[in-house]
Amino acid sequence: MNFANVVRFAVQSTLRGRIRVILTVVAIAVSVGSIMLIRMLGDAGVSVVNQELDKIGFESLAVFGSNEKSKLSEDDADVIRENVGVVSAASPIVMEYGSYKLKGTTGTSVLWGVDSDVTSVMDIRLLFGRILSKNDINSSTNLAIVDSELAKKLYSRENIVGKKIVLSVSGIDKTFEIIGVVSPQKDAINQLVGGSIPDFIYLPYTTLNQMRGKNDITQIAVRCFDPNDFPKAEHEIVTLLERRKKGEYQAENIAEYVNGFRSATSIIGLVIAAIAAISLCVAGLGIMNTMLATVNERKKEIGICMAIGAKERDIVMCFMCEGAIISALGGLIGGTVGILLSYILLNNILSAVSLNFGLFFQIELLTVILGILFSVIPAIRASKLDPIQALRSE
Repeated sequence: MNFANVVRFAVQSTLRGRIRVILTVVAIAVSVGSIMLIRMLGDAGVSVVNQELDKIGFESLAVFGSNEKSKLSEDDADVIRENVGVVSAASPIVMEYGSYKLKGTTGTSVLWGVDSDVTSVMDIRLLFGRILSKNDINSSTNLAIVDSELAKKLYSRENIVGKKIVLSVSGIDKTFEIIGVVSPQKDAINQLVGGSIPDFIYLPYTTLNQMRGKNDITQIAVRCFDPNDFPKAEHEIVTLLERRKKGEYQAENIAEYVNGFRSATSIIGLVIAAIAAISLCVAGLGIMNTMLATVNERKKEIGICMAIGAKERDIVMCFMCEGAIISALGGLIGGTVGILLSYILLNNILSAVSLNFGLFFQIELLTVILGILFSVIPAIRASKLDPIQALRSE
């Protein structure tokens, strides 16, 4: 029998056993549809988490003193930038918890005292207005930058440049002019940790130090030309500061925490895919069961084929081709339904949904391969039948 005859014989045999074949196709379709749905939902979830991590924008080193005696000054940022070759930017940071009063509304806030080059160490995206200048820092001006979420919450719009805001730290109140609006960062952290973080407000670190009555800085944010140089930079910065200031200092790679979270989400995606793949193997057992039942029902037909010259190889090919057809039908139906359901569900969650047709074809190919493999045992059993005994069977 040539391959065309084998395929034709397999198709005719598949169409004859309608009820059993339909049930098997449905079982495969459910399994494949489940895999498509779970994988696409899982991938979408991982994508959303990664987007939120990207919004945080803390791909830098945080340098700080290990104890109260080991303090940092603004000059240390210049020393790090000039003496550590792999460092592209170093900026002083002062952080304090405080409160704000804007448009008659009072709320808690995280006040970030930053330098004019804050955008070189933190991924802050300016939407309206301007970033703090060097003159603003040197003059300790009462200027502030807020995020767009705070602006929308109080004014129902993002651009509130020129508005006045009262900031309070350690019992000291000062009125600031809003000179810029940036994209929000705290919302990404809120979604990841499931908490409620106060609003972020940025102002000159020199002004914040005046309000808190101190001259030191909380930490120095450092970025490297190449992220792979972070470990080297950690060692060189700590060694430089301890030799220069005779204190104890630490440098933490904040990006490592972000990458660790990304790895965790990737592992979750793999576990979900593995669980979904088990259902496909169960469907494969259903194909084997159907094919074994078919062998018992078609013994006389198999005997006739052997009597007119069909070889064992031809019988094996017919049954394996039949398994491939059943699995291909189930995979095609299940994959299509899975993609449609994924699109409907994700379209209500995400603004832009990308349909993973590559995954569809991969699962379809895997389903056909499994259909062929699970048909091997029934095919071999059919090919080993005694033609005489097969012809006598009813």
